[in-house]
Amino acid sequence: MKVGADDFIQGGGDFAGAPRVEPGPLAALHGLPANPSLEEIEKRLRAMAAGLNGTDRLGRAVLRERATQLLKSLGVPRALELVEAALGLSSGVGALEHQGKALLLADPEPWPESVNPTDLARQLRALFEEFLILPAGAPVFLTLWVLHAHAHDAAQVSPLCALVSPTKRCGKTRVLTLIGAVVPRPLTFANITVASLFRTTEKYKPTLLIDEADTWLRSDAADALRGMLNSGHIRSGAVAVRCEGEDREPRQFSTWAPKVTACIGRLPDTLEDRAIVVPMRRKGPGEKVKAFRVDRLQALDPLRRKAWRWASDNRPALGQAEPPMPEELDDRAQDNWSPLLAIADRLGGEWPAWARDAARLLSGPDRRQDDTASTQLLADIQRIFDERRVDRLASEVIAGDLARLEDRPWPEWGRSAKPITPRQIAKLLGPFEIRPKTIRVGDHTLRGYHLEDFADAFSRYLPGPGSEPVPDPQQPQHTRAGAGLADTIDPQQHGEVADQRSNQTGRNYADVAAVADQSPTRPGEHVYEF
Repeated sequence: MKVGADDFIQGGGDFAGAPRVEPGPLAALHGLPANPSLEEIEKRLRAMAAGLNGTDRLGRAVLRERATQLLKSLGVPRALELVEAALGLSSGVGALEHQGKALLLADPEPWPESVNPTDLARQLRALFEEFLILPAGAPVFLTLWVLHAHAHDAAQVSPLCALVSPTKRCGKTRVLTLIGAVVPRPLTFANITVASLFRTTEKYKPTLLIDEADTWLRSDAADALRGMLNSGHIRSGAVAVRCEGEDREPRQFSTWAPKVTACIGRLPDTLEDRAIVVPMRRKGPGEKVKAFRVDRLQALDPLRRKAWRWASDNRPALGQAEPPMPEELDDRAQDNWSPLLAIADRLGGEWPAWARDAARLLSGPDRRQDDTASTQLLADIQRIFDERRVDRLASEVIAGDLARLEDRPWPEWGRSAKPITPRQIAKLLGPFEIRPKTIRVGDHTLRGYHLEDFADAFSRYLPGPGSEPVPDPQQPQHTRAGAGLADTIDPQQHGEVADQRSNQTGRNYADVAAVADQSPTRPGEHVYEF
């Protein structure tokens, strides 16, 4: 038989082993019956909170434990959560004080008048051009991505903005800093737990700026964190389900938020596939950028407010947009660029063309090759067949040729770090439904493969023949994009660069290089002064 609150407050130690307590704030629960209604619980807990009368921190901690124990005994679900909520309604000094600082992530105050989209985009692009060394196409991409963060609720796909470099001091943190100054509800961190990530995203809908991602992607929680980021790529699947409360009720949490990561080395394949990658490099001896002071970034707040106002005014149209896609992009790249191209089309002017050129540069066939082991193997086997000019190859021959490719993993394959074997090759090819068979080579009968066995896999997983090469963003054009600015001294940064390149590359990509080298400012003019 259950006892009531009177037994707990006035009785001895018979109640679940609890010691006797004197009447005080807990007396507000006097007379509370078993299985009370939520309305009665609320009334009593409010009365308990009102009777604290300056109770110190230790007193509140004790009160929390006793009140929770009492409510549990009466069959009240989620008792601890209710008690803590009641104590949180006090003056704020006591058992529910938390270490650290509360997150303050509020929407920007909208700009009071309609925003000229051309001026807004020009200012954003100039911000990235004046202070950063970036590959061709990146200033355009970052401009569109910032506007995507403001119009995030209009999108169905949200590409991860990935800043990657081969080593440290390549400008990734500076990019994060500038992005954080102009996006809504920025939250920068270099370490976070899975629970913090989905709870913060559910409550605040922040723009997540993840520095040193390579560090936490190697942590014990790497798989869970990677899964959380992966889930936030498509709106319909951007959820995490966790059991909450004392009754372990399944609850759904949103993982839908714009995200930027900065890391050394490549991202995991699943993340990279959901990302638009900006390869970063250290500034060269002949490259200069403007310096800026972090303590003056508040000067960019008007730009954040203008972006918020523009996104608010254009969100309905962006939600209905179906932008045409460059044919060079694969299906996943088209998904990633769809919200950005919708924004570019809405901006108008030259932005639709600039955006599609940037997409080809950053996500075209040469930038998005699938480098997993299996597809790498397919590409290398295709190369071996082409070089030997035969229609069949023995497994031993393929293994020997692979082991001589010094720029591939095959010479030191697997845990043993020994040359790849025919059996290991067969295991990698198995998922493609390609299996070794008995073949005849001259007078010999061997185990191996016919070229026709690979036809389907080659057509599905390798770039088609005749595709134009895309200039590597990490090559000479990986320089400051703002040509003609006063402090630019690299001779390849001036307006003549596009004409010079047109003799070296295909027409389409010469145009891309020209776009990337154009400055949104007039010679000698700087948009931002810090």
